[in-house]
Amino acid sequence: MKEDFEYEEEIDFWNKELQEYIEKPSDANEFLKITAEFDERGMLKKNTVKIYSEDPMGKYLPVEEKNIPMFKTAEELANQGYEEMRELVGK
Repeated sequence: MKEDFEYEEEIDFWNKELQEYIEKPSDANEFLKITAEFDERGMLKKNTVKIYSEDPMGKYLPVEEKNIPMFKTAEELANQGYEEMRELVGK
């Protein structure tokens, strides 16, 4: 098991690394999952289409403004990163 200072060093490293990318435009690919319901004639049922986007942890989340980084401020993205790091180290 890692000591607390080892976690802190690793988090500091990634914080410095990620600061280079925050607020800078970049090209990226996104994995989407789309679901929908069809009626007995094979026609798409209105209002049943749902779009999901894969997050960095590999989970598919519904596409909503709150889940899309481009709609977040640099501060919100940094806080989200800290929270994800806390989840990863189990603290």
